[in-house]
Amino acid sequence: EKGGDFSAWPTQLFDPLSGVLTPGQALPISRSPFSGNRVPASRFSPVSQALLKYWPDPTRPCATPCNNYEASTSTPVRMDQHTVRLDHNFSTSDRVFGQYLYSKETAPIPSVIPLSGVVTQQSSWLASAQWTHVFNSRMVNELRAAYNHFLFDQNFETQGKGVMYWKEAGLRNLNEKYEALPAIIPGSQYTNIGYAGSVPFFSISNTQHFVEHFSFITGKHTLK
Repeated sequence: EKGGDFSAWPTQLFDPLSGVLTPGQALPISRSPFSGNRVPASRFSPVSQALLKYWPDPTRPCATPCNNYEASTSTPVRMDQHTVRLDHNFSTSDRVFGQYLYSKETAPIPSVIPLSGVVTQQSSWLASAQWTHVFNSRMVNELRAAYNHFLFDQNFETQGKGVMYWKEAGLRNLNEKYEALPAIIPGSQYTNIGYAGSVPFFSISNTQHFVEHFSFITGKHTLK
């Protein structure tokens, strides 16, 4: 089929450039069938010919049209996590606590069709500290501060390899930094190639947290 051979198909293909008006007939236009249900290579556009190499060849025989391609994928997920904690008592009146948490995960979202997957990466770190000061048996002050940083990045699986797939296929007017293939939708009964989602997608969020508690005990009452 990639070479234009549809002889195994039960549906006859007609030459779209051979239309002839047939007034008074059941069909207003008569078209000539492709001989042997084969589309000549001369009728392929240069862009189509360049794109065809990206579609994989069939992996299983079946009566066309059918699902004649099967493949498996792997999703290796890499995760790194680190935790650091510090506790220190400067005196019976002053105690400090601090911690640092770091996490990073890289996970592909593959596709059995080439040039159609993405890679997702997310990382975050959290730094927090607390200082507790005891003035006396009735007065205690706690000061807490925290900062959280989160990054999310999703990009094409081909990004960073230095290949302009869209340019190699003869497509135009795309971003020069776009090292991928946009979604190519051939129509019914064929699988799309390329990725149509909103990528690259990049997001950063930062959250700051500050709080101070002062406790005062008088008689049977506690005030904060």
